[in-house]
Amino acid sequence: MLVAGPGSGKTATMTERIRRMILETRIPSGKILVITFSRAAAAEMESRFRKRMAPLKADAVFGTFHSVFLHLMKNYYGCRFSFQLCDEACRRQILKDILLQNGYPFIIKDLIDAVLLDITLRKNSNTFQKDISSEKQEDFQRIYLEYERCLRKQGWMDFDDILLLMQQSLTYDPAFLRYCRARFDYILIDEFQDINAVQFSIVRMLAAEHRNLFVVGDEDQSIYGFRGSRPQIMLDFAKYFHDCRQIALSKNYRSGTRIVEASKALIVNNKKRFAKQMDPANPFPGEVQLLEYKDREMQNAAMAAYLKSHAQESCAVLCRTNQLKQYYAFRLKNIGDRLSFLTMHEAKGLEFDHVWIPEANNGIYPYRHRQEDSFDTEEERRIFYVGMTRAAKCLMISSFSEGNRGKLQKSIYLSEICKKDRNSFYVQKRHKMI
Repeated sequence: MLVAGPGSGKTATMTERIRRMILETRIPSGKILVITFSRAAAAEMESRFRKRMAPLKADAVFGTFHSVFLHLMKNYYGCRFSFQLCDEACRRQILKDILLQNGYPFIIKDLIDAVLLDITLRKNSNTFQKDISSEKQEDFQRIYLEYERCLRKQGWMDFDDILLLMQQSLTYDPAFLRYCRARFDYILIDEFQDINAVQFSIVRMLAAEHRNLFVVGDEDQSIYGFRGSRPQIMLDFAKYFHDCRQIALSKNYRSGTRIVEASKALIVNNKKRFAKQMDPANPFPGEVQLLEYKDREMQNAAMAAYLKSHAQESCAVLCRTNQLKQYYAFRLKNIGDRLSFLTMHEAKGLEFDHVWIPEANNGIYPYRHRQEDSFDTEEERRIFYVGMTRAAKCLMISSFSEGNRGKLQKSIYLSEICKKDRNSFYVQKRHKMI
């Protein structure tokens, strides 16, 4: 297990490992499987690997969990694999029809998004069959069962069903399990902190015979709990594989010293994590500013001026929600071509010279849904940490004190970054209200 923090060169390390496996250890490249969590990440890693191997050719397989498992099942079962994949547009239409039939007079995008996420969470965490007691859960269970009946009636399955079908096939079809184990001797998994219970159960079955499993991740960057990922799986990895060797990449090659130190001061407040040392490899200090404004309009004016003055460099405005991202993209639409507007989740894996995190207020960080009284404190802190660690040269974090509903409080994360018992030399904080 490779524990690799932000900017530590994990992709370069992983591609170099695969190259050496093939050229130095003489492992047949076709026996190597590399899995990651998105098509873009798989394509990027494969591209870097091909360039590193050039001019030699290698047929190592790169893909997502879903694409690899679907390929294995189709190849093995052939015409017996009768399911067709239901794409996102199809899923939404099915759910819209079901909601209308169940007495929901107004179907809005947010409602469909919420129900689809809940379906994904139920399937990916193996909790969708648990007893349902509350009225809200009963409504969901009824909608969920109708959704499943509609899929099966049409001979469809959704992306989450790929994982469940793969798990069931490996469990109840020994011949298929032997086929999969014979296909790949070596399995490498990127972004392992994002794995869910179903995916991990499949990986354990596939790796049980050869026991050549290499995983890379950073539990501090696990931010997909809403769809079933569990950082505890990475934390408990050595319990499942007792002879596991753990290696840490301890240098951050992306960010300036002050940015690294500020982000460390935040994330150490989480309890469920590996104790690790993360040191800046770059000699330049970088810059961290915590900015306080009277209201959103004053913040926006300062943002516009700052981002316009750095239009020749890569800049990003990182937001907690899609709604906030769309708001700032509209308000700042006249600034430079190299400016990106992203949610924290969308920014994961990316880096920018300048990062501005607006609205660092309680209720946004940590984010509290209006319908919910509780939230995962540690995951919310990890989300903020991911945003901070996207910055290479300068990190700007702003809050404001007055909103439409009265006085606002700064995010608790700002006080954690500047705790009095810590060395806070790395933060330039403007104490006076702007």
